[in-house]
Amino acid sequence: MRRTCCAILLFSLLIASTLTAQHRKDDARWINGLKSTPVDELGSGLPHENFAAWFAALAAPNRIAYRIETCDLLNPSTGVTDKVSCVVAYTRPPHPGWREWIHLTFIVGWKPDDERTPAYSFLRGIEGPTNPQMARPDRVFSDLGDLENIVRSSHPTISARQQAPAPRPQRGAT
Repeated sequence: MRRTCCAILLFSLLIASTLTAQHRKDDARWINGLKSTPVDELGSGLPHENFAAWFAALAAPNRIAYRIETCDLLNPSTGVTDKVSCVVAYTRPPHPGWREWIHLTFIVGWKPDDERTPAYSFLRGIEGPTNPQMARPDRVFSDLGDLENIVRSSHPTISARQQAPAPRPQRGAT
C-alpha cells in the first residue's frame, strides 16, 4: 500500500513537472513571437520593424521585460468574460517599490491558416508615473499607435532636479 501511494505521488510529480516545463516552453515561444512580430501588424500607421526593437527605442533608457498573464476578455455577443492568455511587455521599475512606466497587453491567439503560429492582438496599454508618490492618473489607451505620442509628451527622463550638478570650474583654472 505504501509503495503504491509513493508510486502515485512520484508519477503525479513527474506529470506536474512535465506540464510546467511545457508551459515555460509555450511562454518563451509566445514572448519571442511577440518580440519578432512587425509592429505594423499590431497597429495601423506604425513602422515595419520588430516589436522588441520598436518598444525598446521608445522606452529608452528604461529596460524592457516580458511576462505571460491570464487576462479577462468580455465576449460582447454572450456577455460572458472569458479567460485568455496574454503577453505583457513592460518597462521595469527604475527603483525598488516603484511602478512600471508602460504596460502593454497583447492577447495571444493562433493564425487561422496555421494553428502552430501565434498571432497577437493589442488589448490595452497603460502609461503612468513610476514614482508611487506622484499624484497623476494612469493613461489607458486601446490603440498601440497612441503610445508614440504619449511617450513624447511624458517620457520620464531625468529632470533638472535629479541631474547631477555640472562640475564647478576649479579656482585658479584658466
